[in-house]
Amino acid sequence: MNLIAEIKASLNEQIAPQCNLGTYTTTLMDADVTNFFGSLLPYNKVNCNEYPAIMKMEAECIKFFKCIFHCSDLPKSFGVSTNGSSEAILMACLSLKRGCRTPGTPNIIISDSAHSSWINATRILNIELKEVSFDSASLETILTHAIDENTIGIGVTLGTTSTGIFEPVDEINDYLDNYQKKYGRIIPIHVDAASGGFIAPFQYPDLQWDFRLKNVFSINVSGHKYGMVYPSIGWVFWRDKSLAGQEMKIEYLKDTFSHFGINFSSPAAYVVAQYYNLRMFGFIGYTEKTKNLFKIKSLIESELSKISFLTIISDSGTNRLPVVCWTYNENYLFDVITKKFEEYGWVVPCCRISRGNSTRCCRIVVRHNLNTESIDKLIGDIALIHRL
Repeated sequence: MNLIAEIKASLNEQIAPQCNLGTYTTTLMDADVTNFFGSLLPYNKVNCNEYPAIMKMEAECIKFFKCIFHCSDLPKSFGVSTNGSSEAILMACLSLKRGCRTPGTPNIIISDSAHSSWINATRILNIELKEVSFDSASLETILTHAIDENTIGIGVTLGTTSTGIFEPVDEINDYLDNYQKKYGRIIPIHVDAASGGFIAPFQYPDLQWDFRLKNVFSINVSGHKYGMVYPSIGWVFWRDKSLAGQEMKIEYLKDTFSHFGINFSSPAAYVVAQYYNLRMFGFIGYTEKTKNLFKIKSLIESELSKISFLTIISDSGTNRLPVVCWTYNENYLFDVITKKFEEYGWVVPCCRISRGNSTRCCRIVVRHNLNTESIDKLIGDIALIHRL
């Protein structure tokens, strides 16, 4: 056996990525762009003067996002591609820190359901992190106690990892409007729309969570999630370029060029793949595909609803991602059932609903690459797996 065959055999011993139902990342793209991918790997996105066609494709992607995030009419709005939402959140936190002067250690408020990227970013930047619950019933009280003179921003998640819930960006924006009137101080919102940024514009077009809200200063989205691109590609946007900080002038290549970001080596392949998807599907295509995800979600929930010893927690009318979540009446069943899913060739994780809640739930992320055959098999397997 040659080395390539040996490595392939080792990889094939694992569960196929398409059967990992817990991940949000894209595990399969169109065959055309997948076959094209190899020829794109030598291109470094940062070398924009050498590869102007790639720079134009990135600009077209940014134009699309500005439209769906409602900042096309903001003349100073600004966006860049990143290596996933982790880099985007780090850059957003850095811009919040640069933009505020505080008497003590600056702090950012997030929910206890926010992605762990926030924890990493704030540690790197020496920002205190306050984790609260963005419960609408007590939101005003929670924010009143959490905000202090050192608060430089609030991070709100549009589609939490565990249950896919959209946190109340509009309600937090309203609270901050009143806070500004009372104290004369602006506190920016950064929306972590890593997953929801490619869902809300197509499934909930009237939902106000983006730059239509004046306290939303920045937004990130992951192209490698519901943007249908292989990992790793993200995007980050500011309503005003001055909020993002200063670009660097780089001189060592063909011509001097401006660079904004953390990485100086970044594969252009993912930008091209994002451009391909946006051209291929457009707003109408993404809308149709997104609505199909929610139909699949309903099918899976319908099968789960036949099982008496579990409770579905993702079938309410709450705005959320196309994610199926449920809990078991007996705690021991989580480990038993997740192991049985693996025996049938699926990865279905169980995790805490939030860092502030010990309740566990199982999660199936409905992704674009789930075809009819896979869905039929999954629904059939769900019935078999729960015959205890």
